[in-house]
Amino acid sequence: INQGTILFKGGRLFLRVLGDEGREGRQNAYPVVLVPGGPLVSHDYLETLEFLGAPPDRGGRNRRVIEYDPIGTGYSTSGNGAVKAVAAVATPATSVADAADELLAVLEVMDLGKGAPFHLVAHGSGCATALEALARGAAPG
Repeated sequence: INQGTILFKGGRLFLRVLGDEGREGRQNAYPVVLVPGGPLVSHDYLETLEFLGAPPDRGGRNRRVIEYDPIGTGYSTSGNGAVKAVAAVATPATSVADAADELLAVLEVMDLGKGAPFHLVAHGSGCATALEALARGAAPG
């Protein structure tokens, strides 16, 4: 498991990546990007979907599973530095376009979209986020 943050509009987006890109490539498997619903929902509840990257002996294809916490949730920080935000102090995305900007930043840092194949799994309002990102050209290859 690799995890860390990327800079995003004065804050930091938390990313968590499970799996091995090298093995994924050798098996012609594509990564899965999990898009949380919201507002104020971090990646934690989507951890039940990590089996999508399971190794072949467990019925999977050794693909990466990429999770992230939107700004103002979980381990992401907003421009004001808030971590582990609660509704009273969080500054989550205020529109579908803002949430799509976050997803597009994740895809860019992971070198996905714009022709690189991947699977996108979204839940709740994350579906609108995913559709907006796809409409802007982040289509899997």
